[in-house]
Amino acid sequence: MTDSSTSLRQQYHEMIMDQVRSNRFPSPTMLDRIERSVGDRAAAEEYIRSLIEKMGEERFPSPGMLDRVSGLIDILDSRG
Repeated sequence: MTDSSTSLRQQYHEMIMDQVRSNRFPSPTMLDRIERSVGDRAAAEEYIRSLIEKMGEERFPSPGMLDRVSGLIDILDSRG
C-alpha cells in the first residue's frame, strides 16, 4: 500500500467515524463500512470505545449494538 492510499484510507475512516459519532443511531451499513476500513488495532479500539460511549448514552442499548461490540472485542482478543 502506498503512502497516498494509506492517507486516503485514513481520511475515509475518519469521515465515516465522524458520521457515526454525530448520529444517535448509526446504520448497520455505516458500521459495517467502518469495520472494513479499520487499519490497525488502535483504530479498532477507538471505534469500539466510541460505540461503548454511544451505548452508554442510551437507557436500553439495542441488542444488535451489544452483540456487535461484544463480537468486535472477541476479535481483538483473538488477535492478541
